[in-house]
Amino acid sequence: MRLVRHGVKYLSLACLQNIECQIVEMSTANEKLTIVNVYVAPQQRSSTENDIGRAVETLIMQRNFVVLNTGHPTFHNNCGH
Repeated sequence: MRLVRHGVKYLSLACLQNIECQIVEMSTANEKLTIVNVYVAPQQRSSTENDIGRAVETLIMQRNFVVLNTGHPTFHNNCGH
């Protein structure tokens, strides 16, 4: 899957083991920009999904990451939910 527009120079970085993600690094006029796309598949329908979400939220806050999302769901199951 292509994350970066064709023609833009970027470097693809390795992910940690057992994590489904894509990481690219590119240079802007002022600094380097790293974009990380992570997918965590639900293991079961339970409160553990909230625990995983809280862990991701903590990581975002601790590392001063910026989340790029319009607020729309990023996953739809076979039933369209």
